[in-house]
Amino acid sequence: MVCGRDADNGANVQSGCGTKFNWSQAPEYKASVNEQPAFEQFIRDVPKQQRQNFQNNGITYICGNCDRDMDGILFKCIYCPIDVTYCDRCEQANTLEHHQLYPTHVFKLIMPGEI
Repeated sequence: MVCGRDADNGANVQSGCGTKFNWSQAPEYKASVNEQPAFEQFIRDVPKQQRQNFQNNGITYICGNCDRDMDGILFKCIYCPIDVTYCDRCEQANTLEHHQLYPTHVFKLIMPGEI
């Protein structure tokens, strides 16, 4: 077999390096996933001094769901032309719903003091 071509006759060219290989001689795949802390633990570990109000240049950021002043991490859609931003309390349900409506949209995690 050749990487990037199908097994039939090689007519189906796709992305690949072109290296020849034999499936029966290929080493077994071993996943190499780095352990990531649970999101909830990450939120708890944010230093207290960073969890100040998001006030920059006189602007206070308000959660698009609960309408409270943000006092933690912001989750901001990088694609929406209007401001779609959630606090860390409302993030999980609202970003999931937003992603279901707009599958290509991505949220940027903004730490206190990064704005």
